[in-house]
Amino acid sequence: MDAALDLPEIRDRHAFNLARWKEICANPELLKVEGRIESDATGASSLCPDFPTSVG
Repeated sequence: MDAALDLPEIRDRHAFNLARWKEICANPELLKVEGRIESDATGASSLCPDFPTSVG
């Protein structure tokens, strides 16, 4: 069974994203995280560590 079929329909994607990012930014634990925080189409957040950008 496809898990995407169980997800609720999001009628206003922009409003959904703004509301989800308000929740993410209000989380004091995430303020302590170094790196990048991303969210996917379902609103699930994931943490991406920062990697050094210098080559040598």
